[in-house]
Amino acid sequence: MEDQKMNQILASIDNKFAHLEEVLTNKFASIDSTLVSLDNRITSLDNRITSLDNRITSLDNKITSLDMDFRANNNSLLCRVIALRENDLRRNRNNAAVILNTHASLSPLLNIHTAIEIAEFPKDLGSLYELNALDIRRILEALHMTVEGKDLGDMREDLRRATVN
Repeated sequence: MEDQKMNQILASIDNKFAHLEEVLTNKFASIDSTLVSLDNRITSLDNRITSLDNRITSLDNKITSLDMDFRANNNSLLCRVIALRENDLRRNRNNAAVILNTHASLSPLLNIHTAIEIAEFPKDLGSLYELNALDIRRILEALHMTVEGKDLGDMREDLRRATVN
């Protein structure tokens, strides 16, 4: 009898272990399924973050480009304002000097785009009237004045007015 009772106890323990093994197998399968689902969601989130990162990089590049364009335009505008203001002062100075002495030295005007003195600017009215068409055109273009469709006499007069009023 004792063997039989022992066999029953062992059979009961064996059944409980089998049941425990089945429960644990199901739980581990459920955990494994949940982990696979989480891994897929993490991969999806990682892809979305990468996409957002790429979009942010693209926006950053666009902002940098806009900033550079703004700075270039702002610098250009600043040069233009400085040159226009300084050219007004120099034109008035030239006008006053020429009124007193027609052979007076002229203050060179500034290039509108760079705010730098225009190279080979005429030293006085006499040298202004001796400039060739190419030099007059170059100076007028540096002053951002229209030259198209004008003959040499008109361009020379425009340069004289721009220089001495």
